[in-house]
Amino acid sequence: MDLQSVSEKISRKPSDYAGVLFIYTYGAEIDIQSSVAAFKKDHPGLLFVEDKCLCKPVLDKAITMASDVMLFSTGYAKYVDAGTGGYAFISDVLTYDRQPVHYDVADKAALDEKMRSAVKKQTRLSPSVFSSDWLSGAGNNDAGDEYFAKIAPLVRLSERQKEKINSAYGSMFAKDYCLPDEYNHWRFNILVNEPEKLLKEIFTAGLFAGRHYCPIDRYILTPDARFPAAERLYRHVINLFNDRYFSVNQAEMTGAIVKKHIARYGYPEK
Repeated sequence: MDLQSVSEKISRKPSDYAGVLFIYTYGAEIDIQSSVAAFKKDHPGLLFVEDKCLCKPVLDKAITMASDVMLFSTGYAKYVDAGTGGYAFISDVLTYDRQPVHYDVADKAALDEKMRSAVKKQTRLSPSVFSSDWLSGAGNNDAGDEYFAKIAPLVRLSERQKEKINSAYGSMFAKDYCLPDEYNHWRFNILVNEPEKLLKEIFTAGLFAGRHYCPIDRYILTPDARFPAAERLYRHVINLFNDRYFSVNQAEMTGAIVKKHIARYGYPEK
């Protein structure tokens, strides 16, 4: 996210905004603290939340941050997959109340179906569909010593696994169609033409990979909003696995399929 553009937009109608949610795309390992500090200076009344749920968990409780809240997750398919859990660093000057989470499995199933249908049929959803009890609080914790003791070795294991598999991908691929290294920690991301055909080839070989999420303006009612960066990623990104569910051998097999696909269909210019 371009914080300068965000700041200019907020300045035009400051009463329209309560805060900013900065999501680290693909768990990007970038440092934005000086930019956040400058933003907070210009907009001291706005809440600034850093969503680092796809990033490598930071375990240093003495972390220095310019934002109000910094979020991490250890749930399914995150950098560290502990199956559940997550935590936040919260500024000492921020007051907040704990809120109970009411969860209804039927509400979750209904929301999933509405979203799948909207993406498939290219129809729009009203934001009101998210007001049901679809969010589960299972596995919530107080981020105590026991939790962090469990997470610490998993961080190291995940880091080593990703280094091995990313090294295999890096030795096979040209940088021309890879995202920059700082975006390849959660998964290893490449840009290709005809991504759905590549995905089909990978799954046919008994392997697996992922795609970028459908841009929000395609299915959520967002008046006058367009997201060209997200649209481009959606049209071209394949994210290759580099976690404990994938081996170096599987990565090499996947890489061979990717190279054949690119030789046939090419990749977009950056």
